[in-house]
Amino acid sequence: MLLFVAGAPDPGDERPRPMPFWSRMMSGVAPGYPFAPSGLREGEVVPGAWHLPGDMQVAVDTVHEEATRRHLSVRVIDVNRPGPDRELVEKYVGSGDLLPLLVRSDNGRLDGLENFTPGAVRRFLSQL
Repeated sequence: MLLFVAGAPDPGDERPRPMPFWSRMMSGVAPGYPFAPSGLREGEVVPGAWHLPGDMQVAVDTVHEEATRRHLSVRVIDVNRPGPDRELVEKYVGSGDLLPLLVRSDNGRLDGLENFTPGAVRRFLSQL
């Protein structure tokens, strides 16, 4: 599954920010997870790091919690971050799509923050 989100660089604020729970967890499980620089330990912080707005981070955490329960793999792709995932963004994200956007292997889609409740994500993933 692919989860498209929209992150942003920190505006140069040098105050440390704690890494979200799933970012810490995924940094050890999924190399290249875009929101957890490798080599960080629990409790460490990264000043000036790339981040997700709070509501997007909640959606990512919700999807990862349910996917973990179901032993499913989710790849998080930030549409605002340059890199090798541009082809996937162009293929799956249209100008009218709302972010976050979760795409299943059967091309089923769940989009928009209001649809990323635990119950809605559970129902969406159960349709696999």
